[in-house]
Amino acid sequence: MTKIINLTPHSINLILPDGIRNFSPDGTVARVEQVLNKINNDPDFPLVVERVGKVVGLPAEIKNGFFLVSAMVRNLLPRRMDLASPGELVRDSEGKVIGCKNFIVNCP
Repeated sequence: MTKIINLTPHSINLILPDGIRNFSPDGTVARVEQVLNKINNDPDFPLVVERVGKVVGLPAEIKNGFFLVSAMVRNLLPRRMDLASPGELVRDSEGKVIGCKNFIVNCP
């Protein structure tokens, strides 16, 4: 069986025809640093510019497995073939996301 490690802060449900497979958070979170630069001095309407920083919290690449990460993390590292993010979302009757039908991976 393929090793799958959830590096998001959320539990992820993979909804399959024969049931639900849950991936609990590992405790380590891979994320993209946010860099904010102030562009004005108006205390009533402060403005900043956001710049994408580096990916942090991501372990070294693994063989025969995947790290579940956000789409942003995966997209910033297109050469990492061990990253997967939630694909087609499944919602309940109120529109709340309850899981996904598949995972999106990077292509060589």
